Amino acid sequence: MTNPPQTLLERLLMKLHPLDRLNCALTCRLWADVVSKLPMSEEIDFVVRGPEVEPVQEAMVESQRMCGNLIFQRAKLYEFDPKFWGKFGENLRELQLMGCDWSHEVLHSILQSCPNLESLNIRLQDGRRNYCDRKNRESDSYDGGDREPLLRLRHFSLNTEDAAYWEIETLERIIDLMPNLTSLSLEVPRIEHIADIAECMSELGLNLTQLRVRTSELEEFLVKAILEDFSNSLEDLLLQPCSELTDESYDALAACTKLRNLTLCNALRMENRHLKKLALSAPDLEVLEIENSRLLTEDCLFYIGGLTKLRHLRFSACNLIDFSGVRVEGCPPLKTLRRLELGLSSFTSLDDIHQLLSFENLRSLILPHNHIQPEDFAFIIQSSSQLERLELLCGKLSDHDGSKLHLLKNLKSLSLMDADGFTHRTFEKGVGSPDMESLLIDSQTLTDRAMACIATHHARLKHLALLYSEKVSDAALLNLLEHEPNLRTLRLDYCSFWNDTLEGLVKLCPQLNRIWMEDGLYTEYTRSRFSRMRPSIYSHQLH
Repeated sequence: MTNPPQTLLERLLMKLHPLDRLNCALTCRLWADVVSKLPMSEEIDFVVRGPEVEPVQEAMVESQRMCGNLIFQRAKLYEFDPKFWGKFGENLRELQLMGCDWSHEVLHSILQSCPNLESLNIRLQDGRRNYCDRKNRESDSYDGGDREPLLRLRHFSLNTEDAAYWEIETLERIIDLMPNLTSLSLEVPRIEHIADIAECMSELGLNLTQLRVRTSELEEFLVKAILEDFSNSLEDLLLQPCSELTDESYDALAACTKLRNLTLCNALRMENRHLKKLALSAPDLEVLEIENSRLLTEDCLFYIGGLTKLRHLRFSACNLIDFSGVRVEGCPPLKTLRRLELGLSSFTSLDDIHQLLSFENLRSLILPHNHIQPEDFAFIIQSSSQLERLELLCGKLSDHDGSKLHLLKNLKSLSLMDADGFTHRTFEKGVGSPDMESLLIDSQTLTDRAMACIATHHARLKHLALLYSEKVSDAALLNLLEHEPNLRTLRLDYCSFWNDTLEGLVKLCPQLNRIWMEDGLYTEYTRSRFSRMRPSIYSHQLH
């Protein structure tokens, strides 16, 4: 085989999907060398899984591979020596530490080896003392020496339920190394951490454009102070929970005039007047998500109708909102809406919603709490031909309805909950695009014939979930999986699959990296063997 000139080869490979590009490295040594270098491998996430460090470290250091994104899962970071970070740290742009073992000193040392780091994501695994046990805490203290700031770092994400092992001084020192931080995501259990970090950010004079905070409690004085500090820069905001927020916080929120994305969880005290003021002060809102408001009524929809750039709207558990009572005179339907999620207790019909929210340009429709009526399902098929994602409760639907799903030619993600009214006839012509990537079916009536139809029409799945599908045999499932080489995640909950499924899966789905198998009929030996044969797959039940 004659290779094309290297410059032409690089241009051709760059046009491929990153994973396809990586597969091309198996062609020959030249192609492997080209793919291993930056920027060819910059979009590829390299994952280091498990506690066995030495063979991984040796192989990566000796290879010619360079990478911009590194993910460590359940790894012992203190066993990676300076040679490893000397090779990869300089070019690293994104670093994720997921459930790893490390010390504060090790973390600081790693960060100093990555001067061009742009994104840092730390997730502490539940129930683990991730950096040291109690007897080592004194020896692990930070020495207070000078550290070079990470001038390129823009995003920091911290997720931990075990805040007892995070000294606030450690968090402050880490943030001190990020003077140009623009995006911060915090999921911590104790409000004290949020308050101290907020004070630290204020002292640094950061200009955050994105802030996402999830904790056990958010007090009004703290939220008000944060919003006042970043009112001139915030574009993306998530707060959870908002149960304590009242007028002062919502007034401070309305002062954030640059907001584009807003998510308020458990917003118990949010009223129509708060939403009106927000809509007037932040007319460029593109994403609006509100959960669990007990005071918002359908009148708030008129103010939402004035958000002419709104692309994504989600109401969840806002049970006073009744679309059947909406008065829409003088307020044309939102033509910009692309994603709609309504987790409301009831509404009369989609036709009522359609008066205010245009369906013709929708790409995503999620109705998780309402059994869709046949006439509403027909309305979706007729009015939403551009849909790419659809999630429905199907308890009132039959094959007469389901057999129309193939008409949604652009559908790439489909979730059918409580779909016992569907048999194989629903799946005979497919249930969306041949390029469908995600399929979830919750059905006790799903059969082997339906699985064969899915294998015929949808052979490019990346995510598959079967719930309560007790009639599907191991052979039918394995036949489907043989047709799904791109599958990344597999969920099998409350089905009747035996050892054959796990034994067959050992050789199938080479890209599979996560599996959920709740209440299956697998022996302990088979579970253990599968984990040993496919160690790269993270199983949520098998370990």
